[in-house]
Amino acid sequence: MASEVRLDGDLDDLLTAHRLLVGPRKRISPGGGIAAVVRESHSDRQSTLLVRTDGPIADPAWSVHEVDLEELILAYMGEQHEPRLQSLPRLEANG
Repeated sequence: MASEVRLDGDLDDLLTAHRLLVGPRKRISPGGGIAAVVRESHSDRQSTLLVRTDGPIADPAWSVHEVDLEELILAYMGEQHEPRLQSLPRLEANG
């Protein structure tokens, strides 16, 4: 089995770019602050999504939570499909 890079970038940038959303059961597609859904799970009434964001989450139905490194790594390790996040732009230091 070949290995591949699933995430690349500054740790703080990666953590800042991801959020855990909890809300009423529904499927979500990119838009409204969501760049990509990394992991999702659903119960009869609730959906829990780990997403990569591209702005504030627009839908007020979602409870938005920060993710920690362990959650982020496990979400990407569990993803069985083609990677949805290749890399985040690296920030260049001035000076």
